Amino acid sequence: MDRSEWEMRMMANGRPAWVPPASVDPAREPVFHPRFLAEDIMSTLFDDLGGTGGHDEGGGGESGANGSSANGSSRPPD
Repeated sequence: MDRSEWEMRMMANGRPAWVPPASVDPAREPVFHPRFLAEDIMSTLFDDLGGTGGHDEGGGGESGANGSSANGSSRPPD
């Protein structure tokens, strides 16, 4: 077992956090595993798009990210 001064705490949201010793971080801010941060970001990523023409709604005649036009053709106009 690790005998360092790091502490593991269960946070109010049920996620584990590691608290560094004061010699590493004088404020002793909890450190979370990146997976938990990614889950938080992914779960709220499109919350602000509700009904504003977000990623699932039609977007007019503009080119897509892969260069295709609204009619599905990737060929440039003549």
